[in-house]
Amino acid sequence: MFKSFECEHYSMNVLYFKKQIKRSTEEGIEYSKILSSGVCNEKPINPNAIPRLKKDIELLKKHIESCKKQLDDILWDMTHAICEKEGSCGQYNRQTFKDGCGHNKFIVIRCRENYYHWGKEICPNCGRLQKWIPFREGKENYGGV
Repeated sequence: MFKSFECEHYSMNVLYFKKQIKRSTEEGIEYSKILSSGVCNEKPINPNAIPRLKKDIELLKKHIESCKKQLDDILWDMTHAICEKEGSCGQYNRQTFKDGCGHNKFIVIRCRENYYHWGKEICPNCGRLQKWIPFREGKENYGGV
């Protein structure tokens, strides 16, 4: 029913988000060690720095969660292709047509259940979203997969 596809843009983002998650997690662990020990570079930390450290840890947690969600969305897209479709990258938005890569095929991807749209079309060459597919169009053209 669903197919996987390759897209250099998506693959690069997978690597990027995995590195971001790893780096931010390591940074958060280091901050937590400093906070729990009260020592940084073998010197006691300034008590005024504690609230900032706590805030930084919270911001890192939010950043990690955001990266995980974006990574999950990319992996979903890469494994939920319905079919290929003829088209030209950038054709739906005439003002930015010059920004399209001109690739002549799209990948139709089914969105998750309970999402705002039935699916979307992306360019497998540059990874750009071409258009959202409303429920009616998805059911009529692709059988409501």
